Amino acid sequence: MPEQPAAGLGVRIRKARKAAGLSQYELAELLGVVQGAVSQWERGQTEPSLRHFIRMVRLLGPSLLELDDEEPPDEAVTGSRPGAAAT
Repeated sequence: MPEQPAAGLGVRIRKARKAAGLSQYELAELLGVVQGAVSQWERGQTEPSLRHFIRMVRLLGPSLLELDDEEPPDEAVTGSRPGAAAT
């Protein structure tokens, strides 16, 4: 079964939530969503809205912003393109 697009983010949400000592229900209460939404985010079925993501970063810390080791760097972030010659 192929990995869901948001699975990497979901793993980071779950790790950060557990590190903060919060249950899915408690995080949901702090964010103003239902527990099922947090569960879906953690399983990679859906992604949080930008507003909820920003609130999670404020609550759980910046580890949510880290890229997975397996993800290639984003062109917009690095300013380079694959195959482009260095000048």
